[in-house]
Amino acid sequence: MKIQTSTLVTGVCLIFLASLLPAASVAAATVTSSQLSLKGTVAVGPDPGVAAFNPVNGLVYVTDRGSNKVSLLTSGSAPKLVATLSTGNAPYGVTPTGPSCDNVVAVSNSGSGSVTLYNSAAPYKLVATINIPSVVSTSSVSVPRGLTFADGYLFVADGAGQIDVINCMNRTYVGSAALTPISSLVTAFYDARHQIIYFSDQGYGAAEYFDQSGNEPSCEIPHVCLIEDVGGNYTDAPAFFAQSSNGTVFYTDSTANTVREITLVDNVPVIAAQQFGNYYSHEFFAPTGITFDPQNQELLVANTGGHYELTALCINKVSSFCKSAGVGGYQQLLDDTSHGFGVTFDPMNGYIYVTNQNSGSVSYLN
Repeated sequence: MKIQTSTLVTGVCLIFLASLLPAASVAAATVTSSQLSLKGTVAVGPDPGVAAFNPVNGLVYVTDRGSNKVSLLTSGSAPKLVATLSTGNAPYGVTPTGPSCDNVVAVSNSGSGSVTLYNSAAPYKLVATINIPSVVSTSSVSVPRGLTFADGYLFVADGAGQIDVINCMNRTYVGSAALTPISSLVTAFYDARHQIIYFSDQGYGAAEYFDQSGNEPSCEIPHVCLIEDVGGNYTDAPAFFAQSSNGTVFYTDSTANTVREITLVDNVPVIAAQQFGNYYSHEFFAPTGITFDPQNQELLVANTGGHYELTALCINKVSSFCKSAGVGGYQQLLDDTSHGFGVTFDPMNGYIYVTNQNSGSVSYLN
């Protein structure tokens, strides 16, 4: 049974997203081996966090809370820093949008309660700043973290315990959903294939969602629902999401040292019984960032604990890296001081990019 946790504030009740955003078309690169190889690193700011690939300009965006900047890197075999964006305080999340929002790139600023929008074309100018008020309490400020773009709207996972909604087309704040008193949201992810918007709530210890497909009207905006397993249980500390080629959504659970799979049962998201991970065998240890490599059919997971490795999770196949279907080999990024956190995949060139918080750099692998 799904649990309704909240309703959005007045004004958001009128929002009902109706159409799918066309997926960006990118050329796929050819990769002959599924064994990852570290190619090099690029120095960025002192505290690189989330990384995202922008298919519009082919650049990799890396947020840095330590410098209040976003680094823009070229992609491919020899990435280099081409620009930095001055943002609000402590930028956390970054996401490209789409044609309905002029292909701007959105950045959430966790330290200043705002979302900033930037042009995808050089010189990457600031387009707008949208301030987000706290709806949880008068003494609390909003803490925008991860965000995602869905059908003309930005959905923001807010550490203050709320989900924020921004109309990306007219650059206005629409409203927020106040969740439970202990909620602390971290990331947001849009499954365009099934029209479901996912959120990770580490304070409450659960993944949550909006269903915009019409399959589960009780979980459409303005109502958010929790994801359970068949026994009615939640998760420990959900972090980041990724989607495989067949449409399955996975997410990292940093406390349980595992990756969880979401299945749709009668079009309702359910946590699958199978989970992946065992940090004793150098697989997942406090996993955070996750991305999918469609060419090798592997989920790639960055560990923030243990030996700070990038681990491959093969999807229904055996490879030279994953000796059996499921969790397989691991690639150590640099050394035990790398502290991998965010990870993204470049489908144009076939490279993986991992942010290293302890060394202020981005590793790129192929």
